[in-house]
Amino acid sequence: NKPDVRKAIIDELKDYDIIAFQEIRDSSQSYFPKLMEELPAYDYVVSARLGRTSSKEQYAFIYRKEIELVESHVFTDSEDVFEREPFIATFKIDNRTFDIVQIHTKPDDAENEIDELLKIRTSTNQIWLGDFNADCSYYDETQEEPYNWIIPDSEDTTVKSTNCTYDRIVVTDELAQAVRGYHVNKLTEYNYTFQIEISDHYPVSIFLNVSAVGIASNVTNTTGSTAADNNTSTNTTNTTVSYN
Repeated sequence: NKPDVRKAIIDELKDYDIIAFQEIRDSSQSYFPKLMEELPAYDYVVSARLGRTSSKEQYAFIYRKEIELVESHVFTDSEDVFEREPFIATFKIDNRTFDIVQIHTKPDDAENEIDELLKIRTSTNQIWLGDFNADCSYYDETQEEPYNWIIPDSEDTTVKSTNCTYDRIVVTDELAQAVRGYHVNKLTEYNYTFQIEISDHYPVSIFLNVSAVGIASNVTNTTGSTAADNNTSTNTTNTTVSYN
């Protein structure tokens, strides 16, 4: 119902190769496919509607058609650790594969969910990202380990007056050598009123040099089990973004 906002979102998405898209709350599940009709250069995969309460959300991965989606699945949370179970996808670029695990944590349980999230290992080449709520009153930043937290604590990833690094991208040691930087897109081309229409979080991204990515090895999960879902091709430098 807001063509100008939709156009702005589409214009922003075109800057990236792989996008983790979160907080899709449309119960009709009709809006997101319509949005994707305006991105013909991209494919996508969407999770089931997730959440313990009647307020459900979906995750999505959007990716350029030259990139191969090897498979995707929702993490099987047999111990009910997560408010919304993480959504995991394996991508392949130039015969290099890497896994992305995205999550939107429950703010009041962020510390526990982040701790359990980082126990989910499916590959040596792995990225965890999303709205971790990993700052301010929800999370003690001194706990930022293990692995490599790319978005530093000094960054504000929220559009509103809060100064919090809620949105994070974390990578394994094996993949860290391929990270060539990060970016927090402050949407400076728009005024505050329009920014908040687009999202209450700024998009965060990393630049991944695919040629520096090593050959991935599978890793056994340390928390629960996984259940498969679906789908499926390349740039030498790839950008991964979390978009809420």
